[in-house]
Amino acid sequence: MNRRALAERFSVSERTVARDLAALRRHVVIEGTPGPRGGIRLIERHSAPAGALALTDEEAVALWLAVWATASRGGGIESQALRAFEKVERALAPEPRARLRAISRRVFIGDAAGEHLVAAARPPRPSVVAALAGPLTKRTAARLTYEDAEGRRTVRSVEPHALLVQAPLMYLLAYDRDRAAPRMFRLDRIQRATSLDSAVTSRLDVWRVFDLAVAGVRRRPATA
Repeated sequence: MNRRALAERFSVSERTVARDLAALRRHVVIEGTPGPRGGIRLIERHSAPAGALALTDEEAVALWLAVWATASRGGGIESQALRAFEKVERALAPEPRARLRAISRRVFIGDAAGEHLVAAARPPRPSVVAALAGPLTKRTAARLTYEDAEGRRTVRSVEPHALLVQAPLMYLLAYDRDRAAPRMFRLDRIQRATSLDSAVTSRLDVWRVFDLAVAGVRRRPATA
């Protein structure tokens, strides 16, 4: 059955048939055999579509967090950085792209940080941003070496739940196992981060616990 026959049978245009077949071919192989005994066979694709960007979940999230870290610095490059990542996101295979979008719902965008905070802000360490991608993706705990405002360093075992962006600052919203309480950690004060094997067991309503409305966060989180 050719495109014209399919279009007539389903009361659609040939252009619609062509578009739907193209979309279908991204997920299955369509094999056709001509003749009275012929037909069409659909074979599921087990590999990513041709041209799809092959990134692991951790790599995709690390890249996305790096884009936010770059965009939050300001300097007029925010829109360019986010547009560049949109192109990367569109190039991902469907399943990794869906998982990345699900993870992105744990990132909240609030009002810009106050001038007194911006003056002391530093870019987060790329190694820290990359290291947090695993725990956020796999829902596992992390160990942080954290330096507070007075310069005191502590090693903390935490369960990451979300990220809050208040440009140019980023905060990790987590449950602190050592203090048995929710805590916010400024990313630029995290000196080192490593992933732990243990799973996240705490349940936090981050919107209520961290009072995100006060931070100027709208109800809908960011999406990649």
